[in-house]
Amino acid sequence: MNRVSLGLVALALQWGPLVANAALISADGGLVVDDPDANLMWSSNVAGVLASPSAAQTWISGLNASDYGGYNDWRLPTTVDSYPASAGTNPDQSSSEMAHLFYGELGQISGSQITAVHSADYSLFSGLSDNVFWSGTVYSANPAYQWAFDPNNGSQYYVPANGGASAALAVRSLNPVPLPASAWLLLSGLGGLGFAGWRRRATQ
Repeated sequence: MNRVSLGLVALALQWGPLVANAALISADGGLVVDDPDANLMWSSNVAGVLASPSAAQTWISGLNASDYGGYNDWRLPTTVDSYPASAGTNPDQSSSEMAHLFYGELGQISGSQITAVHSADYSLFSGLSDNVFWSGTVYSANPAYQWAFDPNNGSQYYVPANGGASAALAVRSLNPVPLPASAWLLLSGLGGLGFAGWRRRATQ
């Protein structure tokens, strides 16, 4: 391994934490939970006893009217409207914002209740239960159904829009976060080492 390659490896080891998965972050006095991995912000408070998507949307509208956490662009989480790709007892984390939250951040295990098996970040949410959570995405093949996530067993599927779920989480997109100066130094260092290696090979 030449010195350029060794330099690249050393920089990667030194700056690796910059690209590592970040934990959830409680913010705004505990009102919200930031998810830097997904560039999302969640309401820490969970709404229950919402028998329809319209009831969930009414709850969302109330959050926006009150500028909950200082923001008025809250919404229900989205799901990729694709059956059977997004459905099942162990959905891919990329299939929905809730699949990412529960499996990627909260320690959901397929077949287990989130209230029984979870990560430490579970405590950042108030009222998080095993109730079925509404998605904001309608099942296009049959608009009488809505996508939902069930933390009782980690499954995701479409349910009747009338009573198929009973809880909701609010989410909003975070503004893109600029790379810290240290990250730019890493990128410029990697670029410089790569260019130096290319020049040396070109002159040989």
